[in-house]
Amino acid sequence: MGTGRGGGTFVEGKARDQLGLITRAVDLGINWFDTARQYGDGKSETNIGRCLAKMDTKPIISTKFGVKAEDL
Repeated sequence: MGTGRGGGTFVEGKARDQLGLITRAVDLGINWFDTARQYGDGKSETNIGRCLAKMDTKPIISTKFGVKAEDL
């Protein structure tokens, strides 16, 4: 499940709605959430982490990042 600005909940939503959404998604069998620092300047990652701290089930979380050639 994507957690970027498209759906908006994990970037601009309320904490109770974020927890409700991720809990319901896991209950329905979704076990992989995609995020990135670019999603709300890190808000998505922060909000997912807060939700996971309150949950017993731990789905897979993937995030994206960039590496510039000059950083290698």
